[in-house]
Amino acid sequence: MAKIAGSMSLRKIRPAQATAHGLPASYGDTKIVALPRDPLWIYVYWEINQNKISALTKKLPPKPKSRAVWALRVYDITGVKFNGRNALAAFDIFVAPESGSWHINCGRVNRVWCVEIGVIGADGVFTAAARSNPVASPRFGISDKTDEKWGITEKDFEKIIELSGGLEAGAGSVSMARLMTERWKELMSMPSSGVLSGRSKSNTSKK
Repeated sequence: MAKIAGSMSLRKIRPAQATAHGLPASYGDTKIVALPRDPLWIYVYWEINQNKISALTKKLPPKPKSRAVWALRVYDITGVKFNGRNALAAFDIFVAPESGSWHINCGRVNRVWCVEIGVIGADGVFTAAARSNPVASPRFGISDKTDEKWGITEKDFEKIIELSGGLEAGAGSVSMARLMTERWKELMSMPSSGVLSGRSKSNTSKK
């Protein structure tokens, strides 16, 4: 967990004020929502009901409540059914509850995250006010999964070469056809090749 540093009083959140278009800035709910932004970043927005803030304040230890801090606790829950205690890792970001949103650099790619907003008391104990939905970051890099639907057989590949004129044009085209054929053989030798998978699927369907 991140080290606790600094302090922030439990400030009251002002009642929702209507905007120029008549929509309130808040709705009196207590919730936090997480959204993917890119492979490294996620975006969260939240709202905390004033009654919830009062309830959290009462739960704080009798030590000076002014030393309590609001924080986002970011959990790495990749591959686990998160229950609040079994995250792979976690870190804290100090925030002002009325800020309402935050962009978070998670520091790792291809992970699943969950975020809680709550209060860290003077004793260092974190008390959550709300927990977000799980959010998977967009994949970083090329997928290792190939679509078998578009795999073709070697015979079909040779037919494409023939129709393109690669087997009967000049020496340059013949050389290109040879290179393409060699490339095909390389793909065929790769166990994870989508082309190979497509071929296997085709052969199986014919039996």
